[in-house]
Amino acid sequence: MAIDGLRIRFFTSVVFVLIMLAGIMAGKYTFIVLFGLILGFCLWEFLAAGVEGHDPSQWWLRRFGLVFGLVPYLAATAFQLGWMDIQQLEILALLLLPTLFLVFLIELFQNGPHPFRYIGTVFTGL
Repeated sequence: MAIDGLRIRFFTSVVFVLIMLAGIMAGKYTFIVLFGLILGFCLWEFLAAGVEGHDPSQWWLRRFGLVFGLVPYLAATAFQLGWMDIQQLEILALLLLPTLFLVFLIELFQNGPHPFRYIGTVFTGL
């Protein structure tokens, strides 16, 4: 049984490496989109394990964490491609800080069963 699990993991990793190599060979924009999708799926699963796995009423927190978890990736990508300069990146960071504080406010005033676990999960995802 353990060998079958090892084989599945091996073949999955080979497929993943081939997909990443194909993304790199296809060009930088293809790689950016591919890596963004992989990042989004991984973040979605991480937030599902940390938030919704414990309390299904927290559906909004998972979506918030996904959107704001992708913002640093998108901002860094835009900066590296020359679509944003450092001043625009700093303004974006300053605009996002108060928005992230909303997670604290909403979660603490909802009187949920585990507010600090959920807040920690969202910020760890970021």
